[in-house]
Amino acid sequence: MVKIVSSKGGTVQIEIKGISEVLQRIRKLGQDIKQGSDVGVALAGNFLQQEIQESIIGNRAEVKSVATGRFANSITLNKIKDSEYKVFTDVEYAKYLEFGTSFLLPRRHFQNSLFRNQQKIKEIIDIEIKRKY
Repeated sequence: MVKIVSSKGGTVQIEIKGISEVLQRIRKLGQDIKQGSDVGVALAGNFLQQEIQESIIGNRAEVKSVATGRFANSITLNKIKDSEYKVFTDVEYAKYLEFGTSFLLPRRHFQNSLFRNQQKIKEIIDIEIKRKY
């Protein structure tokens, strides 16, 4: 609340009440948004992980890359820090499938899945952030 305390000789003295409450609310909202962001990015990462696996097993536009299922089952989501996750594989031949070789055309399971689902990923994160405030 803003209140004019006095005005005299060309100066005005104003008293503002409630600033500490507003600052507390802003801090709480910032924490809520940060938490919502982390949850949203985790959910989006999980969604992307599943989409890459679907691509590898032949349920998307890319050529199927399944012989034993090892590659598809190796797609992992790991948290790096708050609101930062990575979807990856530690299968050594994955880079040859993704980028191709002189004998194999690139299949781009990771790149195409990310590109194809960019809007959905943004929506998942946005929903979780908005849910918090």
